[in-house]
Amino acid sequence: MKLLIIIFSFLLIACSDRTPIKSKKGIDFADGLEFELEKLNEKEWKVGKKREAEVSMGLNLKVGVPQIEEDGVELLRAKYGIDTWLFKVTKYKRGLRQILGFFQYDLKSISGVNDYVNVNLYYHAASVSSDFRRFHCPAFGHRLRLESFDLTEAKTKNRNQLYVRRKENLNADISKVSFAPMIFSAGQSLEGTYQFEVAFYNSNEKRLYSAWYGADYMVVVKAETLVDVPSCRGIKEEENPLPSSRTPRLEDLRLPN
Repeated sequence: MKLLIIIFSFLLIACSDRTPIKSKKGIDFADGLEFELEKLNEKEWKVGKKREAEVSMGLNLKVGVPQIEEDGVELLRAKYGIDTWLFKVTKYKRGLRQILGFFQYDLKSISGVNDYVNVNLYYHAASVSSDFRRFHCPAFGHRLRLESFDLTEAKTKNRNQLYVRRKENLNADISKVSFAPMIFSAGQSLEGTYQFEVAFYNSNEKRLYSAWYGADYMVVVKAETLVDVPSCRGIKEEENPLPSSRTPRLEDLRLPN
């Protein structure tokens, strides 16, 4: 009996953390919305013919999924056809703005407990494929190691309210969240500031139904350092992979005669 009370209390607390959809003067809005980033970590990469050196693949972080009350989810779907959160990842560097990509999260999938998306911001040499991440000598001459990075509070504070408004169509390539981390190529250098934003989205119409709403924090990469890997000098595995870097084949597992 005591166990059932604990479980019920836990579920009650989880559900109470969800954001309600309210209405004011005929306009629907999410009130008290929370959108957080957390657990920013470097993804290390052992490189060199004997894995004797270390560079960075990039960064990994957890992107929180804003929680909406169940009746609010139903209202958004029935009234507007809104069925997903659409996330946008943008990089800023020296006044330049580059959209790295989009991914969507089905509103019906929100559990209310520990919902987050695992995201990797990778150097291009690591983002191409898992085959490239097996290289002993990273592609495109990548030899950088992250030196200084952090989560920094966003300069523009949210008002914690997101209004439902029919916006423009968005026909970009949009990734769907899966069990594997989302991977975005941040280029040859990771230096810069990364912003994560979310909006209501009708996936059938491919239309936004709100303005973009930024996370409370931004990812900032301040410095990188160049790592010398003597055993990789002159080697371009993207053109001619080393035998030790290729995917194991069935014949590799057979015992010799």
